[in-house]
Amino acid sequence: MRIAFINPIIQTVDRPEKFWSLFGRKPSTPLATDSEVNCVQLALAMAALGHDVSLFISDCYTPTQRIAPGNNLKICYLSTRAKFLFPPAYIPLLPSLLTEIKKQKFDCIQTSELFQPSTLMCALAGPPVFVWEEMDQYFARRLPRMAQKLYQQTVERMLRKKKVTVIPRSEASRQFLEERGWTKTGPVIPTPVNTDLFKPEATPEEYLLVVSRLAEDRGLSFLLKVLLQIKTAKPDVRLVIVGNGPEAEHFQKEVKEKNLHTSVEIRTQFFSHEQMKQIYNGSIMTLITTVGGILPYTALESMACGKPVISCFKRGLKTVIENDKTGYLVDSAEAMAEKIICLLQNPQKRRQMGEQARKFAVEHCGFQKIAGRLIEVYKDVKHV
Repeated sequence: MRIAFINPIIQTVDRPEKFWSLFGRKPSTPLATDSEVNCVQLALAMAALGHDVSLFISDCYTPTQRIAPGNNLKICYLSTRAKFLFPPAYIPLLPSLLTEIKKQKFDCIQTSELFQPSTLMCALAGPPVFVWEEMDQYFARRLPRMAQKLYQQTVERMLRKKKVTVIPRSEASRQFLEERGWTKTGPVIPTPVNTDLFKPEATPEEYLLVVSRLAEDRGLSFLLKVLLQIKTAKPDVRLVIVGNGPEAEHFQKEVKEKNLHTSVEIRTQFFSHEQMKQIYNGSIMTLITTVGGILPYTALESMACGKPVISCFKRGLKTVIENDKTGYLVDSAEAMAEKIICLLQNPQKRRQMGEQARKFAVEHCGFQKIAGRLIEVYKDVKHV
């Protein structure tokens, strides 16, 4: 099967305070390599199953060092145009994509989300289109939310009449699609994780871990509230936060104001996947306090390393985190602190939950597993 895999954006750009300053903006620091990018690894897994895969990405995200793809995989960084009308951080415009799709005569096309000009171009090209959709709610900010709703009422309505099948990445995404009128959907297939790399290792467990961008919608004040409650029962507890972002300076100031600077370590530098594996393995458990955004991918990496996850974010994780088995979903800082203290005091239960978390990640989220499931959906729809 000849597959076009469209994933224009492969790097997160920090959202500025003023949304309109995104127009014309691209990442200020290019990726060092695309070898660890999720869509590249998934494309490699599809190619390893014997399919010819062409991966299309915006040239705004061209890395310093590009992966050598191999016989069955081609990676194309397409020219991005009209950046002052279509901000590359959210909706890069790739005019040459339509020509490429028509010229190469693919059997099917997979795109990364509905709210993209590239998805509309692919729907106009002819072959069956599969949108692997992660979005499970409207954007929080007013202007992008208005644009998203306008797109839904116009372009999406047209896409529903074309050969477009949407594959939700979570149950929350499936429900959101139904609310918007989508009936032609595939099974829920989650974002994959490299379970061959992210795996348990015999490493001393020393700290609670948070892996998150330091931004206003990441529940940073909530996190410090949780830590203050934990310290009443476990005064020696340590918290390691891995991430950077627009709120980094303000957050570090808040940590000092709450007299938590001796308990909190903030690591803002970039870490490779190999280094992140070591960080996960050195943790006792992973905490997720984000309130915005989409499914926190760090939950899957942590689970693959055999660590339970405690999260106040529920939408995309409802079918990933099973209470008292792979982690806990909580509603308040008090509930999160209570569950953390419970696991800190019960190492055996913590190990059992970590084993279940690892088992879930391997059985449901490995790259070969997800690649195979996506291929089966392509074949089923293609033969209808």
